[in-house]
Amino acid sequence: YQRRVRGLFERRIISCFDARMYTLNRSRARKGARVTAGTLVHALVDQAMMSHWMEKFIGSHASLDGTSEEEPRNPGIYGADSIYSHPDGRSRPRPGGRCGDEAVKSSPTPQQAKKWQESIENVLNDPKGTAFFSQHLAGEYALENLEFWNAVKKLKQENYSGERLKKEAKEIFDLFIDDDADKLINVNGRLKLSIREAIDDPSPDMFDDAQKHVYGLMKEGAYQRFITDKIQIYITGNG
Repeated sequence: YQRRVRGLFERRIISCFDARMYTLNRSRARKGARVTAGTLVHALVDQAMMSHWMEKFIGSHASLDGTSEEEPRNPGIYGADSIYSHPDGRSRPRPGGRCGDEAVKSSPTPQQAKKWQESIENVLNDPKGTAFFSQHLAGEYALENLEFWNAVKKLKQENYSGERLKKEAKEIFDLFIDDDADKLINVNGRLKLSIREAIDDPSPDMFDDAQKHVYGLMKEGAYQRFITDKIQIYITGNG
């Protein structure tokens, strides 16, 4: 129980910190400005406060032996279908589970790993790279970012129109954008409002800004950890 609760808070810490740093980097690139010490302090305070409340929450909801009287029963956790319960109550493919099982059965070659290290584009353009990156995102409770990015990509590739476009756009909205979405992604209120206003008369590019935002979060956050924590192992042949 504590592990699942901790996972929820850690995901929020990573997501908030990645979002702030991504915004800072874009601002610096656009204006040629230096990131001030005060702004960095705000980012670190965000992280510290989330950590503080995580420990406070766990301490107040768990007994001395590390369990809770109200711990939800879920005999299917890590079951045969490779689905586990996310701390917020939603289901996710568990790390190492159904994220391209066939593709991750064998390790990438050092040449493949070096290619993935060059750019996130090389990862996403390689089915095996995408499978390994999906596995990494699942471990960070952030697989929905890639799922949303792929859903929008497919929406534009299929070039739907009329009622079919409305149906597909509404499904993406309900699954990833709506406040009660099962796979809610981290986008700001402005983006969410613009998408909500366009949902009755959708266009294939209505999710573009949100897709770019999520792509930036993955590139500056999860991808950096992916190449640091995982890819280097395969390059050296120790994977």
